[in-house]
Amino acid sequence: MSVVRRPARATLVVGLGLAAAAALAVALRRARATRGPDGEVVAPAAEAAVPPAPVTGAQLSARGARPGATTAPPRPVAPEDPFQRDDDGAAIRGHVRDAAGRPLAGVRVEVEGHAYLVLPTDDAGRFQVSGPEPGPARLVLRWGHFSSDAPPALVRDLDVAPGPAVTRVELVVDPVPSIEGVVVGPDGRPRGGVGLDLVRTGTSVSDAVAEQWLSSGFAAPPNRIRLRSAADGTFRFLGVPEGLRFDVVWWDDDADERVGARGLAAGARGVRIEVGARHGVVARCVDAASGDPVTASVTAQSLSPRLSEQEASLAQPPDEGVRARPGERLRLVAQAAGYAPAVVEHVVRGDVEMEEVVVRMGRSPVHAPVFVGVVDETGAPWPSVPALAWSVGDTGVEVDDVTTSIVSYGAPWAGGSRYAAMATLPTGRFEVRPARDTVGLPTSGVLRFALAGSRALEVPLADEDALLDVALPRGGALRVSVVKEPGGAPQDPGDMTSLSATTADGTRVVLRLFRRGERIGLAAPARPPGEGTGAADAYETQALPPGPTTVHWTGGLHDGSPVVVSRATQVVAGEVTAVELVDPR
Repeated sequence: MSVVRRPARATLVVGLGLAAAAALAVALRRARATRGPDGEVVAPAAEAAVPPAPVTGAQLSARGARPGATTAPPRPVAPEDPFQRDDDGAAIRGHVRDAAGRPLAGVRVEVEGHAYLVLPTDDAGRFQVSGPEPGPARLVLRWGHFSSDAPPALVRDLDVAPGPAVTRVELVVDPVPSIEGVVVGPDGRPRGGVGLDLVRTGTSVSDAVAEQWLSSGFAAPPNRIRLRSAADGTFRFLGVPEGLRFDVVWWDDDADERVGARGLAAGARGVRIEVGARHGVVARCVDAASGDPVTASVTAQSLSPRLSEQEASLAQPPDEGVRARPGERLRLVAQAAGYAPAVVEHVVRGDVEMEEVVVRMGRSPVHAPVFVGVVDETGAPWPSVPALAWSVGDTGVEVDDVTTSIVSYGAPWAGGSRYAAMATLPTGRFEVRPARDTVGLPTSGVLRFALAGSRALEVPLADEDALLDVALPRGGALRVSVVKEPGGAPQDPGDMTSLSATTADGTRVVLRLFRRGERIGLAAPARPPGEGTGAADAYETQALPPGPTTVHWTGGLHDGSPVVVSRATQVVAGEVTAVELVDPR
């Protein structure tokens, strides 16, 4: 939330008569009395019926005052207000704490009768409700987890002052239904930073997440409480509904989730969660020549199968290192200003916890310009260059702070100048490829049918004036229409996953759909003679490899079974092939 700081008004005037200055001082005191330290309107304090004291010249001080004048002591500065004030309307501002004075975060504060005035307290237990109607109001506090139908944690009636006043409240919730305990390692010592989830007994974390997505309504509450154990290993789940049983789940290296305690109820104390050994690596980057520490950004990738066939990103806060399974192979990529990117592969050991891996980085004083163009499979240049992504080696880790510009590159041997992407890179091995969604999708007319490609390069280049080419082969696209009867008007094919294709090499591709003429950067094409009235509403796909292709459409249910329609077609390079799928329902 933004904090608004208002400049202090100047309150000292030089050159006024004594009587005028005294009168001004009284007026300023009255003006200041109309606003509190947070800017809210308050009742003016009564002035004492005492004549103003004489003001001497020594008491008048300001920038540029005469020499010898004393400076008035500074007024105390009000503490910063974490909320931005709304001077145009009423507001309710307050804190929510427990009986011990500890702030309660994540408590849902509602103004009864106004469904849109719902918000949670922040980490300091603070909240501000802007725009309530002046007059009687009722604040209802609920725990923001599991069910909004649970009994309120607190109900408070109050009178909302008209704007621009701020109505302040201090709310104490007692008792606080909670589950508290400590996390220890295999050695029995407290362990901080362990991720914990509280879910209903018999429900996994993935089930809780699915239930949350299926919830409807404004500000639907989550179905789990997530936190990390404190530095001393303690944890405290707040706002646990009574009458239910819960499990505490923690995350292990070689399992998605592990249950540390079962069947807990609100009010449970002294819960002990024993976690296994922490395996993984902590990277320590040093200068290869001097051995001095180097502040670097380290990214880790798993080269072993994880949740999918793709490499899983394991980046975590540097002080915690990277958690991984014993025997898992990791690839660490370190990048630092003035150094060449360093790549280290390491197999995680099982006999030690969080093993330290030293990454030696060599200095990279050379930053060389690199020019990259794009050609098709025949070597002919594409008429434009897409946005390019630069990564370290073949790791897929993006290079930070690389600005790519498109320039006209003189190439007499190619029959004149052509466009190329230019970047300045440090010494090292890199891979350049089109950035995501810049080719293969109808985002431009010139690269309409370009497929993805990549190229490795070494910096500095052997020939500083060399123009390197990335081959982006030509593909074709499909114009897919789902109809109720042959030649009929196209209907909406459904969500993005309803259409897929199997290419000639057996690869299954989810088809990205775009309405014909949309996002191509060109005017919608004219309708050919004899084309059906709804054909212009057919959907076009991204570029696909040329060759025999089978299109699959998955619809709803028909006679109790899912509808799956497949049709074979031929993708032709540089062309859009029409495919009509008949919905049998």
